[in-house]
Amino acid sequence: MVRWPHVWEPLALTVCVVIGVGNAHAGNILGVGIVQCSELVAKPDDITYKESIIAWVGGYVSGINNSLITREKKFIDVANLNADVIYGTVLYNCTQGPSSPIVHAVNEFIDKLPVRPWPPDPN
Repeated sequence: MVRWPHVWEPLALTVCVVIGVGNAHAGNILGVGIVQCSELVAKPDDITYKESIIAWVGGYVSGINNSLITREKKFIDVANLNADVIYGTVLYNCTQGPSSPIVHAVNEFIDKLPVRPWPPDPN
């Protein structure tokens, strides 16, 4: 399990992604990560939530990977993921902890992904 001691680094990177995504939470500069899971669970088919969460997760994982590569010469392998898997897993995790922020559901998802050495083996 990978712990994220430098959570502000990926969070700062994701702010840039979320600002350009849409207006799911226009007044919220930190994006959907700090929104309560109960809001997502109440509107599971809302396309704005879905698109915002998928984009936010992409930026968040990119930020974590940047930090992991720089500090530990590792990366989270996301090569086999698609938007439906990401959203479905985050939504499921939110149903298990609706009073938590979405970032907690995302971290539960990320903790189950494979962590590999950097640089990846070309074979």
